[in-house]
Amino acid sequence: MQFRFDGGGDSGPHLSGTFKNIGGYVEVINSTVEVAQDWTSESGGERVFKNSCLYTGQNFSVSGASSVEYLLSSTFSIGWHGSGNWQLSDGTIYFQRERFQLAGTSGNFQLSSGTAYGQIDYIALYNHVTETSGGGKIEASSSFTVTTPPGLVLDAYWAGTYEPHGKFTGSQSIKYLSSVEYERIAA
Repeated sequence: MQFRFDGGGDSGPHLSGTFKNIGGYVEVINSTVEVAQDWTSESGGERVFKNSCLYTGQNFSVSGASSVEYLLSSTFSIGWHGSGNWQLSDGTIYFQRERFQLAGTSGNFQLSSGTAYGQIDYIALYNHVTETSGGGKIEASSSFTVTTPPGLVLDAYWAGTYEPHGKFTGSQSIKYLSSVEYERIAA
């Protein structure tokens, strides 16, 4: 893959580059992956993340009715260049104990359309390095579909704006994660 910043690490001059999965298959198991800017899956693309961590400089997206994601016990940290969105625009996602961090000062976690089910441990609009919260929102739109059972369980979140539109079940607790807690979970 590629670093988000020149020389690696969590800061410095931004690098550019997009990884597109267009109708292909990508499997990431027991790995840490960095993408300089965006990682998209579209037009029937399939991605599997298992026990892994993904860092992006900007966005993570899924689009296309036949696109499928299997997110299994992994951590996603996006928006390290200052802003970045995590977005489902059609397609299907299965979550199994996922953790999401939107590290930029702006950016949204959006379930715009498509179908999802499973369990999300937390979604945090928070940067554990700078210890600042982002100004974006977590939104599950009314046109987004949840497969029941099992539904879409969200244990905790940290965001200024939370618009679940009745799509999440679970405790949905507001939880601040310190940098120490985040690093322990992401490891």
